[in-house]
Amino acid sequence: MAATADVIEFTLGDYFAVVLVLVVVGVGLAVGAMFGRAYTLILLGLILVFLVQVTSWVNIPLGGGFGDPRYTPASVVDVSSEYRLLAGQMTLDLGDLRPLTDVRTEVSLGAGELTIDVPDDVNVVIVIRVVAGEVNTPDGQYTGTDLDRVSNGIRKARQALS
Repeated sequence: MAATADVIEFTLGDYFAVVLVLVVVGVGLAVGAMFGRAYTLILLGLILVFLVQVTSWVNIPLGGGFGDPRYTPASVVDVSSEYRLLAGQMTLDLGDLRPLTDVRTEVSLGAGELTIDVPDDVNVVIVIRVVAGEVNTPDGQYTGTDLDRVSNGIRKARQALS
């Protein structure tokens, strides 16, 4: 798979670090309660609890990182089963695929812009999940939040899903 990207990776381990800091602050609060000097830790603990709670409410696809990747698979074998980006501008260009090829993939984007280019003669089904941003596909352009779509490359693929 040919990919040109300057992407900063963001993994589940980063969330674990926030939770670990919250646990350390909690232990510090317990120790501070014994000695009566935990006021600063109380404020820090409340902020961290709020951040952990907000991240549990928001359904943002983890993984993929930040950046502006452009994926241009040269063949069906090069098409990944999924493409992920936390934030940025992602382009999936399937223009190099051979005619009458069948392709299925999933694309997840937390926030940003997603552009998918598909030639007219490729049967493609792409499951799209964008939390907030803009999606440009052969089916149209969509802007907003919670943009969950199934994009189909040509009429034959559309009729199969109907």
